[in-house]
Amino acid sequence: MKKRGTFIGVLLSLQFALSLVAQQAAPDRSKAEEYISLAREQIRTNDYDSAIENGEKAIELVSDSSRYYFVLGNAYGLKAQLGGKLAAFSAARKCRAAWEKAIELDPDNIEARFSLFSFCLAAPGIVGGGKDKAEREAQEIFARDSTAGYMAWGQYYTHNDDLEKAEAAYRALLQLKPGSGYHRVNFGLMYQHFNRYDQAGEQFVRAADIDTNAVDAYYHLANNSLLAEQEYEQGLSWVGLFIAKLPAADSVNRAWGCYLKGKLLKKMDRKEEAAGSFQQALRLNPACEPAEKELKKLW
Repeated sequence: MKKRGTFIGVLLSLQFALSLVAQQAAPDRSKAEEYISLAREQIRTNDYDSAIENGEKAIELVSDSSRYYFVLGNAYGLKAQLGGKLAAFSAARKCRAAWEKAIELDPDNIEARFSLFSFCLAAPGIVGGGKDKAEREAQEIFARDSTAGYMAWGQYYTHNDDLEKAEAAYRALLQLKPGSGYHRVNFGLMYQHFNRYDQAGEQFVRAADIDTNAVDAYYHLANNSLLAEQEYEQGLSWVGLFIAKLPAADSVNRAWGCYLKGKLLKKMDRKEEAAGSFQQALRLNPACEPAEKELKKLW
């Protein structure tokens, strides 16, 4: 009977300890959710440093959330696009590590896998990129989600200059998602990569027509005019629509819109107006280096 009493006592102690852990964990998870929600909002408003800080705080409290690591990776990835070369190098490594951890915690996290795929496709090997890694990730994505998989293969074959296979992947994707402006835009970008500007423009127009959320279609239509070296006035109208449809708080994308507007005006030999647009881009986003370079070359 003594042994039985000891055993029951151990069980009761264990249950009490687990109860204390659960009581402590609940507030931690609640606070972590606050941090990660704040980080997501800060990403939306382009405050990437604050998003990183809050993402790290969330993970300090809850280290087993694939979703948290995905959000943190997004913050680092976007910061890498804005900073100087040294800062970009560091942020790129950290965003890759965060996405890899997100996948380790949840192998079916398609968003994290696609982000890692895109990173590997675009980034140099020195920060962990590479075509072979991108191909493996595309296979993993397709095995789990055919829609995301076709999009990954479309980007992969575009990157490798295989028009026939890229086009086939995007057509298969649009059979699955015919009403998606997002996928139409990506199909157009594929044609743009191969200098097929008329076909690209058709897809961008279609994207804007079928999906009111496809605001970036207007940006790409304007850029299409620039790349095709034709219809600059129409391009100005497109970029004007792009800027007008963006939220006022989206200073980064508004800056890119002003930069593109400046490029179009420069092509039209309207240098003073172009300078004004480049200056506006820098006011909106001082890290917009292309606008600064264009401004210096203008006169």
